[in-house]
Amino acid sequence: SQKTSICLRLRPDACGPLWMTSCVDHRRVRRLRLVRWSRLFEDLDAQAAAAEATDRAAEVADRTRAEVARVTIEDRLRAAVGAELAVRLAAGHRSGGRVRAVGSGWFVLVGSREWALVRTETIVDLVGLPVAAGPPASELEQRIDVNHVLRELARDRAAVRLGLRDGRTVPGVIDRVGADFVDLADPVDDGDPK
Repeated sequence: SQKTSICLRLRPDACGPLWMTSCVDHRRVRRLRLVRWSRLFEDLDAQAAAAEATDRAAEVADRTRAEVARVTIEDRLRAAVGAELAVRLAAGHRSGGRVRAVGSGWFVLVGSREWALVRTETIVDLVGLPVAAGPPASELEQRIDVNHVLRELARDRAAVRLGLRDGRTVPGVIDRVGADFVDLADPVDDGDPK
């Protein structure tokens, strides 16, 4: 082991010795320096890994929010085909049953006594709807809007009850379907449209 004198220069007004002698083992000092450097690099690596994990978690959260922002009610209803739902509509109408079909702006609930064609724009709340989204709508599903379904009912001369926005329910047979209207005939005499 070598002994070394270390000279410390202090300011003239400082208290304490102007020099000191120390016994220094240079091999030990080198080893301590290496240990300190390796600890420093390990700490820096750990900090970098933690920052990277935080950035990754933030990116995943942003992407998840962006994906959820693109999900429509029809996407979630497609995931619910076969599931039991209860729905309350804007006019206070309530219906429940299993989701049978989903289209662009509509879905069908099949209950124990009847089925309901529901326009998605009239939904106030749904109970039983899964959080997950179903597969994307096919081109055919995207083209089949509620008017297409109503025209099929008119062709079949099916007796229906229309739930109106003011809360009333009107029974009849769909006579004609326009772009934004439905003519309803009396189901008894199947006469002039109402």
